[in-house]
Amino acid sequence: MSIHEITTSRLGIDPQRERQMSFNRDKVMEVQDYLASMPQVELPVMHHFSKIECEKADKIYLRMVFHPGGVAVVGFEHLDEHLFILAAGLLTITTEDGDVTLRGPCVMNTKPGMKRVAYAHEDCVVMTVHATDLSDPDAIMDSILKREPGSPHRLAFGGGEL
Repeated sequence: MSIHEITTSRLGIDPQRERQMSFNRDKVMEVQDYLASMPQVELPVMHHFSKIECEKADKIYLRMVFHPGGVAVVGFEHLDEHLFILAAGLLTITTEDGDVTLRGPCVMNTKPGMKRVAYAHEDCVVMTVHATDLSDPDAIMDSILKREPGSPHRLAFGGGEL
């Protein structure tokens, strides 16, 4: 069962009708509100930098996150275009365009304005790659995400049923 199906049933949305509609931003926000009320899980993050010669930036920043199986994550809206890499695992991603289940390894392009819900069916390793001039991971997150003041970088609910 996908995170889309789980959350639509929890939110009282008719699955037959929902299949005919796009999973819009309001629904993603409803999932975010629901997960915010659940116990949160800390996801291990590793930061990697590499120097480059480019007009836009002088570094590549790679953010690697271990996403345990059974955990749903709601990320913040992305401000820049970047690569999303599922290095390992089985992950369902839901955006306002619908949902897709991916088996790593695979690479996707993230467009500005994208906000997603991700559910790990099994342990996953997820990476994002960004061009930047910054060296501080928190400053980079502030520059690439549209966040509400005082909010964490993501909401992660783990364990039990959604």
